[in-house]
Amino acid sequence: MNFHVDVPLDAVDDRLIGVVCPVNVPVLVGESGGSAAMLDAPRRGTSAEETQQFVRVLIAHDQLAFDSGAAPQRHPSHVVRDRDDGQKELRRVAFAC
Repeated sequence: MNFHVDVPLDAVDDRLIGVVCPVNVPVLVGESGGSAAMLDAPRRGTSAEETQQFVRVLIAHDQLAFDSGAAPQRHPSHVVRDRDDGQKELRRVAFAC
């Protein structure tokens, strides 16, 4: 089972202020005393730390297109886009091998 969390990217780069990265966080659900129980989940903050480090690597490898309005000269794997609710989010648009 997973739950969804939006990780803010404000601390990663000034160009990402107000941008979030949607993350699915895995949890192990089982049974305890005849009821459903969460048996295991990542340490609080782990998803945010890992996500922010991943975005730093994307930037370092020029794989993130920022919302600059200019036509990109390359083919990034990730872009900043607006969601239906108006929130800006990081989205994968291609795989880079």
